[in-house]
Amino acid sequence: MGTVPVYSHEERAARDVQLTNLKPESPEIERIPTVEIDNYHGINLNIISGYAAVCAMAFAMMQVIIGSGLLARSMAADIGGSTKSVWVAQTVTIVNLAAGVPVSQAADYWGRKWPMLITCFVALIGSIVLSRAQTMTVALFGNFLAAVSTAGQPLFYTVASEIVPRLYRPMAQAGIGLVVAASGMTGLLAGSALTRHNPAGWRVIWYIEIGLFAFSGVILYFLYNPPPRPEQISHTHLQRVKKLDLVGIFLLVSGVTLFSIGLIWFDNPYSFKDPHVNTPFAIGLVLILCLIYHQIRVKKDGIFHHQLFNQRNVWIAAFGIGIEGAAFFGANTYFPLEVSVLFEPDSFIVGTEYCVLFFANLPATFLAGWWSTSRKDLRTPLLVGFACFIVFFATMASVDLNDKTKLWSYVVFLGFGLGCLLGSIVALAQLCAPPHLISITTGIMTSLRGIGTTILLPCTSAIFNSKIKTNLPSKIAAEVIPLGLAPQALAQFIPALANNDPKALQAVPGVTPQIIQAGVHGLKTAYLVSLRPVWLLTLALSAVAFIACIFIKDPKHDFTKHVDAPLDVSEERDERAQDKSAAA
Repeated sequence: MGTVPVYSHEERAARDVQLTNLKPESPEIERIPTVEIDNYHGINLNIISGYAAVCAMAFAMMQVIIGSGLLARSMAADIGGSTKSVWVAQTVTIVNLAAGVPVSQAADYWGRKWPMLITCFVALIGSIVLSRAQTMTVALFGNFLAAVSTAGQPLFYTVASEIVPRLYRPMAQAGIGLVVAASGMTGLLAGSALTRHNPAGWRVIWYIEIGLFAFSGVILYFLYNPPPRPEQISHTHLQRVKKLDLVGIFLLVSGVTLFSIGLIWFDNPYSFKDPHVNTPFAIGLVLILCLIYHQIRVKKDGIFHHQLFNQRNVWIAAFGIGIEGAAFFGANTYFPLEVSVLFEPDSFIVGTEYCVLFFANLPATFLAGWWSTSRKDLRTPLLVGFACFIVFFATMASVDLNDKTKLWSYVVFLGFGLGCLLGSIVALAQLCAPPHLISITTGIMTSLRGIGTTILLPCTSAIFNSKIKTNLPSKIAAEVIPLGLAPQALAQFIPALANNDPKALQAVPGVTPQIIQAGVHGLKTAYLVSLRPVWLLTLALSAVAFIACIFIKDPKHDFTKHVDAPLDVSEERDERAQDKSAAA
């Protein structure tokens, strides 16, 4: 037997580039060949430390998402600018949507570590700015910087998958899901408790965020030290910049941002005829159409690489994650609203009730990862997940004013469905991707999740706003006029009741406690009827996604023990494994 050659990281990277260049890139290939060599040598300190580093980043990032949505009203109550508070949560969505894919492509050429560190540092600065903000304008700027952490979200899922064997990817994604669920749970409870009696308590959350991002950056810098990627060795910085799809990135970022701004402003508060809505919407739509043409006809290896879309599973995963994001964030918006208006005005109790979602999410995430790994089956968790979504939205569409206690059980289905879906969809897409395109694949998936949210939320908002404008006066009038309130007084009574203003209510001519109580019942009925179409729309979307998942072909042949980006520095063992495989 000859001596097994031992290569350095640089020599192996250069050889990997040569082998990659020999691979066919025809979009008609039914399945991209994957490496079947078993180069897994067990769990070691490098894998544990690298995984811990991305989990810490994921925990801090989720706090930004929760805090931005939960604390917007408290921020406005403390520093003013209530008309601008809607942009606190929307900023996170736009940044995640626009920046996820570009950051993912950059990570393919400069490695995963530095893009994550940069997004962590920017988020740290944003948290500092937010915690000291005295105006809503400054707070929005700080929130924008903090939201940059979400641009690194695809890399958390990428690193978690590529440092472990392909067989264990569902469990790796489940681990990230568990961390995100734990972060969401603590963020909801802490945020609700800190602002329950004092609106200024929102600042404490961002002080905590400062510590989380500082801690995450430190352990990421010291604990995650992957070997250089082939592109880092074989290309100069200038060559890497040239390989970026700069035109596609520009069209994506600018188009998605303008398109989202137009949708967010639609009926909130502007009509579609207003330039605030139609101008950014039209320009964004044109830029997105240009992006589609550019990716299909001009740049076939750009941010939407054609090798990624040669399988049915990828298309189903793309569609499924868009629906999952749209349905989940729709529930995230309207479930607390319905609970707070119909049943429970205490924001802490509302947050606690919604937190049941994350308690259900934890076991579901683990079970989905275990099932997929042990059975090499991703279709079943996806079907179960969308079935749970269907049950949740169907029950919410049938809620009546006597269902206060039942809502605690309804939200369990949402949490269980979410736990089954997100990690499984990401794992499905990653297993369909060539190893050198895992990062960009994950970036596309997270961006499509944001696109689904960005499109659905303005649609549901328009549906709800149009219904409530009609139902609120009619339902309240039907309750209070028979009790003796003059029809002329409705113009004064309805706004006072809707704004929960006791002084304004007492000033209404002819008002009595009985009339106020009847008016409250009419208001609740109006909200109940107006929210029902929103739940029915998300129910229909979840049903379509369930049907699509039936056609998934489980990639059982890809559940191997090959590690795409091993952190094990033992080159000799890798080469011996390759030598044995070649001899066989």
